Amino acid sequence: MRCRTGIPTVALSTVLALAAVAPLAAQETEIPAGYRGAYGSLGLDGGSGHCFEGSGCWRVLGLHIRLGARMSERFAVGLGANLFADLESDGSALYSVQGLYYPFDRKLFALLGLGVAAGGHDTGAGLVFELGYDLPLNSSGTIAITPHAGLVLMTLDDPAGDYLYAGVGISLK
Repeated sequence: MRCRTGIPTVALSTVLALAAVAPLAAQETEIPAGYRGAYGSLGLDGGSGHCFEGSGCWRVLGLHIRLGARMSERFAVGLGANLFADLESDGSALYSVQGLYYPFDRKLFALLGLGVAAGGHDTGAGLVFELGYDLPLNSSGTIAITPHAGLVLMTLDDPAGDYLYAGVGISLK
């Protein structure tokens, strides 16, 4: 049996964290040329799924897609999809509104997302939390290799939608 009381608490925490960061992002007026406008990311992930059920973890392969806009030098918002497939079930997906926050050097980032989860014949709510680092491939920093690790929690029964993952992506800013 799965405990679902943690998802609303984490979802509320995510919304409050994004609300707290938004005023900081609005204070910044000058955005360097390499950090202005749209951003996108496409990547491959691998990890473990269904780890919080108590029945052992399953290996999963994943794909993430993100498209959005930079609101400031340190904050961006967008839409994202985290898709997972495993050998034990049909897989699942989380389609979410996501916020990226670059706290220090415009390379290290934290991502929080809240959205709709789908898997098998079930839908529910979902949350994604990810940490990553943009390794620039050009001098302006507009193209980067992005190693990342994250956690996806979904309120799904079939299949259960809890995933721990790590991967690498290509980011365009």
